[in-house]
Parts: sequence; structure tokens; C-alpha cells
Amino acid sequence: VTPQPGPANALARAELGFGALVHWVSQVSLSAIFASVLALVWWSNPSFLFIDGASMSPITTFYLAMASAACATTSVLYIGDVMLRTQGEQKLMLLLPAVPQGRTLSRLLAARHLRQAFGAWALATAWALVLPNPDNVANYVAAFCWGTLPQVPMVVQDWARLRPPEAVHAVGRLGLALLVPIGAWAALRWLHMPVGLLAAMSVGTCLLILRIRWSRIAHYPQAFPAGRLAR
Repeated sequence: VTPQPGPANALARAELGFGALVHWVSQVSLSAIFASVLALVWWSNPSFLFIDGASMSPITTFYLAMASAACATTSVLYIGDVMLRTQGEQKLMLLLPAVPQGRTLSRLLAARHLRQAFGAWALATAWALVLPNPDNVANYVAAFCWGTLPQVPMVVQDWARLRPPEAVHAVGRLGLALLVPIGAWAALRWLHMPVGLLAAMSVGTCLLILRIRWSRIAHYPQAFPAGRLAR
């Protein structure tokens, strides 16, 4: 990817300093490669992953879903680590002509990262829907699709206040993140909530969280370099 020079592409040129892994091209490429490999396996040996040639076991479905989600979300989840490790590169990015500064930079960076996060959700959701899942995992698929959507706006962060993750906090955040799809599954399984109602609630919650977090960007300091103005 080689953005052309000019003010419209200033941020895109600066983001090349983050490396290829966090770019949307890598995000889409990883998913496409995984799909190609899986299609090749199915074409060469249709019975390798299927039971009775028609459906997959729940454990196989789980592994494939996790692998496809990893391909889609790696570029999104890796940005925090990249922001912490590339402070030298970030200082050079600010010297490029026409690169936005201050809150404008924070807002543009958040918008780009948010688009990638929604793209990751769409890719992972598509995989969950197209996989030949056994009939008894329909609630799990619906809970994943709609239970994870409200978490997408959480990628909008105050980049200047990023700190190296601590194991206890990381496990805690993972546990909280899992509570949402688990709650969605419980609503489908035990409360017999219609999937359409769950989807509407998920979209509404996502929009509300997005509105709140987007309004907070106006109070964020300079996004580059991470932590420079937080000290």
C-alpha cells in the first residue's frame, strides 16, 4: 500500500509507520487466505471436517470460528501494542507535511480504527453465519453475532493514556467482554427472546455506546505519541 502524497492522504502515509499488520489490507488478506485454505481443504477432502458429509461437529465449528475471528480482529487488537512500541516513529509522523494535530488527529485515528473494528465484526459475523453449523448451535451463533456488536465502539480510546497491559486487568477485561455474548445466549436459551429483538437491542446499544465514546474524543489530548501528554 503506497498512498499518494497530499493533505488528503497525510494520515494514511503516517500510519505506514505502524507497520502492515494493523492496516485494513492485512485484515482482509488474512481472512481471504484463511477462506482459501479452508475451501481447498474442503475441495480436496470433503469428509475431512464434516460429519456424514453434511455438518461439522461443535468442536470443529468452534475452532474454525475462533480462527476466522482471529484473522479479522488481529489488526484491531494489535493497535494498542503498536502505539506503545512506536513512540519514536510517532514523533516522526507528526513531522510529515499536512498531518493533523491535537484533537483532530485523535478523531481521525479513532474513525479509521472504528471502521476497521466494524469491518472485523462483519467478517467474523459472516464466517459464523456461513459455516455449516450443527442445528443445536444456532443460539451460540446468534449470541456471538449480536452479543459482540455493542463492544465494537470500545476501540475508541484515549490513545495518549495507553499503558502496558497488566495480566490481572487483561483477564478482567476479557471476563467482562465474555459476559455480553453469554448474556445474549442466556436470553435466547432460557428467556426465549426472539433473535430479531436481540438484534434490535444490540444495534441500539451499540449506537448509544458509540455516541457516548465519540463525544468524549473532544476531551482527548494529542494521539501521537502515546503517553506524551499524559505524564
